[in-house]
Amino acid sequence: ANHPVEFLAASMTLDMGNTDKLSEFRAEVGRLGFKVEPPSVNRSGVEFEVEGGTIYYALAALKGVGRQAVEAIVTAVRDIARDLNRYPDRDFVALRDDLVEMLGELYLRISDYQGAESLFRSYLEDNPNLDAAVAARVRSSLAQAYLGLGDPSRSRKLLDEALAYWERDTPRYRRELFMSRGLQSQLERSENKMEQAIQTLTAAEAEGVALYGPAHEETLTIQNSLVIAYFQIGRVDEAAAKLDEIEKQIEIRKR
Repeated sequence: ANHPVEFLAASMTLDMGNTDKLSEFRAEVGRLGFKVEPPSVNRSGVEFEVEGGTIYYALAALKGVGRQAVEAIVTAVRDIARDLNRYPDRDFVALRDDLVEMLGELYLRISDYQGAESLFRSYLEDNPNLDAAVAARVRSSLAQAYLGLGDPSRSRKLLDEALAYWERDTPRYRRELFMSRGLQSQLERSENKMEQAIQTLTAAEAEGVALYGPAHEETLTIQNSLVIAYFQIGRVDEAAAKLDEIEKQIEIRKR
């Protein structure tokens, strides 16, 4: 072919769902003296692209990442990048961070933990100078993805890193600390530390009431987790009492 690197990129796009074929193509790219850059939220496109003799890995080829979601984020990031006169660098970075976090949260909400893991992990790897507050939030979300994938040790490490950052300024990151309690209790339950999980949830319940009120969705979510934890260790009366409390708060919300 007259343009071997472009031909290989097109071939990789056609076979992006076949990991064996992609490995063969990558070997051929290296044999011809070209390079394949790893997936990057900042630079990669939906499909395999070529620039200056380098192939940029397709985001849609990442295992577990949906094509439609990738198309949405790539379009948004590139639209912003083309209009840097309107969006100063700092605003572009903030908008890009927001897009990644929103997409990742969508994956978590639909329990697509593989998609969330691929997105958050590549974003951290691709942005070593990421704003520390953003990095802490991404680590916490990545921790949730790893727990969903059945890897509590990685989840614990990432959550501890996020907590260490937030706990430096508790008043400022009060909401982030509260939102992390559910994950923290899930990890404790996976480690058979049930009493510790109940202590975490009880503290989170008080935080939720102080932050949002007793009838807020976030507070009720913590209370539901507390009910489950009570049942798991046989504290049935406390579980029943908490359920009654939840029902009363739900009635209040309906008014």
